[in-house]
Amino acid sequence: MSSNKLIDSTLSALEFCLKGRDDFFMTTSFGYQSSLLFFLMAELGVTVKCLYVRSSLSPYGIDEQMDYVTNNFDVDLKIVNRSYWLEDQLSGQDFVTLDAVRRESICKNLKREPLLEYIKSNSFKIWISGIRKDQTDSRGAVQFMSVTDLSVIKLSPMFAWSKLDVKNLIINNNLRVNADYFDLCKLNESKECGLHL
Repeated sequence: MSSNKLIDSTLSALEFCLKGRDDFFMTTSFGYQSSLLFFLMAELGVTVKCLYVRSSLSPYGIDEQMDYVTNNFDVDLKIVNRSYWLEDQLSGQDFVTLDAVRRESICKNLKREPLLEYIKSNSFKIWISGIRKDQTDSRGAVQFMSVTDLSVIKLSPMFAWSKLDVKNLIINNNLRVNADYFDLCKLNESKECGLHL
């Protein structure tokens, strides 16, 4: 499928789901491909409400990518800084030296607690995510629309896009990538950060 057809079909599906609604939001990591989801929403012509959970576990290139996104797209960004919460959880220990179960628990609570609060305080019904099937084995079953345990429907408009699709769309639309992005929460067997279960 050509880049234009891929964008057009994705936008059509998104527009069908979001038309006449304002109870949707998206999350971002400000990671490598994050500008693509903001680009899609801009193509729809909507101001997107967006949640970003900040911590010292994913520090690289974030501020530069955030500046790029907020300066180039219409976004109502909510930043939740969980650095102090994380320090309290670590109690002076190095995150990478913790056992896998403890790391997984910290990462899940680090991001999902603010996510749940954001959903509840805004009465959101739809969560838009940039996850894709080919990113990890655990995401292999991702579909365009799915039910969550958070009382919202999750839309993953890029779910079927390949790594090559992403690369081409970034180049063709002159979008910035965060090539330095790395999240310590993904140092686990599933390579998941704790937000997407």
